[in-house]
Amino acid sequence: MLVQFWIAHRFIPSQTGKDIDVEGHEIFSELIWRSLLQNVTDMSAGITHYYSSDGIYHGHRRFCKMHDLIHDLAQFVTGDECSTLPGSNEFKKISKRIRHFTLNPDVGYDMGDRTPSVRTALPVGTNFIGLSKLKLVRVLKFHYEANVDELSTSIQYLLHLRYLNFSETYITELPESICMLVNLQTLNLNDCSQLAKLPMSIVYMNSLRHLYISRCPKLKIMPSGLSRLRCLKTLTKYIVSEKAGNKIGELKHWNLDGELGLYDLHEVKNADEAKEANMSSRQSIYSLSLSWGTSVENPEQVLEALKPHAALKLLSLHDYPGTQFSTWIRDEQQLQNLVRVQLEGCQRCEQLPPLEQLPYLEELTISRMDGIKHIINNTTGDAFSLFPELRFLNLKEMANLEGWYVEEDRETAPPLFPRLKNLIISQCPKLTNMPPQISTLEYLEIEESYRGTQIELLSKGKGFFKHLKSLERLLLTKCEELALLLEDKEETRPLSSSLHSLSINDCSRFSLSAALQNLTSLERLSMHHFEELVSWPDEMFRGLESIRSLIIWSCKNLTSASSQGDCGPLFLEDLCVSNCDALIELPKCPTSLKKLVVSNCLSIKSLCSDMGHLTALAHLELFECPKLESLPEGMQGLTSLKYLYIQDCPALKSFPQGLQQLLPTLKLLKINGCPKLERRCSPGGDYFRLVSSISEKSIKNSPRRTLIAPCL
Repeated sequence: MLVQFWIAHRFIPSQTGKDIDVEGHEIFSELIWRSLLQNVTDMSAGITHYYSSDGIYHGHRRFCKMHDLIHDLAQFVTGDECSTLPGSNEFKKISKRIRHFTLNPDVGYDMGDRTPSVRTALPVGTNFIGLSKLKLVRVLKFHYEANVDELSTSIQYLLHLRYLNFSETYITELPESICMLVNLQTLNLNDCSQLAKLPMSIVYMNSLRHLYISRCPKLKIMPSGLSRLRCLKTLTKYIVSEKAGNKIGELKHWNLDGELGLYDLHEVKNADEAKEANMSSRQSIYSLSLSWGTSVENPEQVLEALKPHAALKLLSLHDYPGTQFSTWIRDEQQLQNLVRVQLEGCQRCEQLPPLEQLPYLEELTISRMDGIKHIINNTTGDAFSLFPELRFLNLKEMANLEGWYVEEDRETAPPLFPRLKNLIISQCPKLTNMPPQISTLEYLEIEESYRGTQIELLSKGKGFFKHLKSLERLLLTKCEELALLLEDKEETRPLSSSLHSLSINDCSRFSLSAALQNLTSLERLSMHHFEELVSWPDEMFRGLESIRSLIIWSCKNLTSASSQGDCGPLFLEDLCVSNCDALIELPKCPTSLKKLVVSNCLSIKSLCSDMGHLTALAHLELFECPKLESLPEGMQGLTSLKYLYIQDCPALKSFPQGLQQLLPTLKLLKINGCPKLERRCSPGGDYFRLVSSISEKSIKNSPRRTLIAPCL
């Protein structure tokens, strides 16, 4: 995106016969070579940022930063042309010479006439007024919470706009008037979960070079005539539709590079039609996603005709209806440059391609393939190891997966996964053992899998956790027998010094108390769906000095604090309590607490009776507690409090006197969906004078959205 920013501002000189995007990337590489940009992380070679915790791929990215001295020099040279505006007070002081600014999306800004020369504005939030007055703006990005359907009607007046980013917003459709943006080069709609269609007029935007529409699940059809966009270089999603005139052969009109997704391939009639896409010659495509919608005849021939160039790094197949993969997928030489492979919903395939021999494969996701019994079907050959570079493995909804390789090959097979760091296994009920000798694993997530008895798990795995000497994070969901192994001191001995984070979800027979005594290095604990938990488990935590973060989520029978009244872990710093519908009050928290989050607790009427001793508390967040009527007295003791966020607590009428004293010292105040508090903090209200000096504040009564607990 940085290169596209440069192009939008015409920072890159146009040379005859040379693609301006190529020129931009060469300049980027030059800055890295000269160390003006440093610590470059290429996400095509690193699994940490490819995936979220649910194993979903989130695109190819490169990250870098500028050296402090170079940053200071850049600030000196640009002077007052660039600014970061944390609050509305700073906005009132900005120079009329400002060209580029970064905004706080929660703060209200009224452009008025003070910013006539602005070229860059990001991210634009809901409280942004006067968007149409930014007549010269070239780069514009909207915040994910912005009311983009309303704001988007103003962008037709921004005739100089070249880069427009709606990614991760709730936009449902773009106005037809967007075609008036005749200079627009980049339109980013990635991850717009509500986007249902593109405007028909988009085919007339002749300057458009990059159209990003990945991960837009409601987008099922594309406008007719897209082939008119002859300048298009990036098209991340192309939906084949004979009815709309978007045949796969239309791809021949574009010299695409980067990421390409082809959807509804069941609309492709035969191999000859598929060959018109000319995929084998597209060397600049590094990521290819192929997706079918329904079963068709001879899908193998269509897949064979879509053979990509050997330079491909990322390959995804979704809902492929064939019984076997094409020859180019089974050819190790053809795919030797692959870094990531994703196979989903290929239900009729009974064998996986020989992915274990790929020399650079770092990430593998396999899901909804009921015909697969083993990951590896043939261990013959001269390989020193199988999956030699694999770092991330995600197996999901594999109903008949029994093992890693055919049982008779187990003793003679080369080492498996010698570099594996992250392993996610979800809904694989017939799998009974871990990969052997997997000592490099750092993150393990298992959900509804390993349903054998405790004896079976120990015998087949020869000690399930025995080799996990590097494991740092463990997440178990609905794995009764597997969770019980954590109570065994010998079984958990390898984890005692390495495991820092443990999340247990819906394992009713599991005794967490016994497990915690064995895990002496544990710093973060998440307890989900513990139905037997009625009162606060202070006895369970007594003596545990290592735990710093505690999450208690969806424990429906938890009603009150314990008789002792103490929260538990002695040195607890972060506490999140969420979706505990019966909870009435919190226990007394330790003085070490720095962050407290209470979310979706429908019965809670008050926090702990005394909070004045929490002198280290810096963050207090309250979400969707409809019966919370008041906050405790004595809050003047919260001398470190800097961030206060209250949302959807409509019964909360006022702040206690102690908290009122602290309001002017806050760095951030956000109040949303609390009408009584909102009135008191608005102009003319009791608290307006107290909150007016807070640089970052957002006080509104906007419609509620489904809220996910912020501590998860």
